[in-house]
Amino acid sequence: MKRSMDVLAVALICLGFVVSGLFYADLPDSMPTHFGVNGQADGFTPLPWSALMLPLGALLLLLLLRGLPAISPKGFCMDRFLGAYQMVVLGAVAFMIALHVGLIWRLSQGHTTLGGWVPILVGLLFAFIGNYLNKTEDRTQLFPRHPHAVDPGRSRSVGAPSSSRWLGGLCVWV
Repeated sequence: MKRSMDVLAVALICLGFVVSGLFYADLPDSMPTHFGVNGQADGFTPLPWSALMLPLGALLLLLLLRGLPAISPKGFCMDRFLGAYQMVVLGAVAFMIALHVGLIWRLSQGHTTLGGWVPILVGLLFAFIGNYLNKTEDRTQLFPRHPHAVDPGRSRSVGAPSSSRWLGGLCVWV
């Protein structure tokens, strides 16, 4: 991966830790870490773990996604879409840190609900990822099928994931 992408992702993660440190004294002893559909908190985690959870999660996500190209199978050449992959990784890290910063700021102000900014943030993440999916030469490389799932009489090129798969993945994610 490009060094500039790594540096920017690490800088965002450090920003998350800095924000946690700056607002630590203003945070409640037990921070909400899960919110229901209505935006009300329904799961809580004690400090200090709750203040560090999202930056640590972003760091683990970065390390995992940074290591995937190194262990990818020999036939899975990432050179054609590596730039798009790097931007999607950076977008995922930026999403987690933006969520963390917004949550820390709201809790330090005494709010116990998320407000309406989280769906907007999720929409921006999907728009960002969708924009970079169009930058790939062959979209099936980002979401490949197992070679045995393709009919032997057809070419190995398969279509882009259907909208029902995206909708199913979104439901599982939510």
